[in-house]
Amino acid sequence: MGKTLFVGIDIGSDTNVVRILDDTGEDVCGFSVSNDLPGAERLVECYC
Repeated sequence: MGKTLFVGIDIGSDTNVVRILDDTGEDVCGFSVSNDLPGAERLVECYC
């Protein structure tokens, strides 16, 4: 069974900030992507 992750995305007009926590609340990672198609593709490539 996979590990549960909680993903929060703060949507901005130019940049989206992503934070990922595990099921214990520990910080897994955080990063930002551009708010455009290449940024969305990067997010999908990293976590799907």
